[in-house]
Amino acid sequence: MHNTQKDIEEELKSLWVHSDLSDNLCYKQLLSEMAYLLRAFLRHLLPDHLNEVEDLLQECLLAAHLKRHTYEESGWI
Repeated sequence: MHNTQKDIEEELKSLWVHSDLSDNLCYKQLLSEMAYLLRAFLRHLLPDHLNEVEDLLQECLLAAHLKRHTYEESGWI
C-alpha cells in the first residue's frame, strides 16, 4: 500500500480534499483506505477481542463521516 507514514498522510489528505469537493470516487477510496488502516490498528490493539473490531471500525468510520464538515486543512502535517 504505502511505504511511510508521510506517504499515508499525504494520500489520505489528497483523498480527503478531493472528496470534500464532492468527488464520490475519492470519498469511497478514502473510506476504504481508512478502513484498511484502522482495521489493522484495532486488531493489533485488541488481539483478544477480534470479534469487536468490525463494530469499532464502523463506529470510527461513521464518526469521520459525520464530522467531515469540520475538516481544516491547516491541521494536517
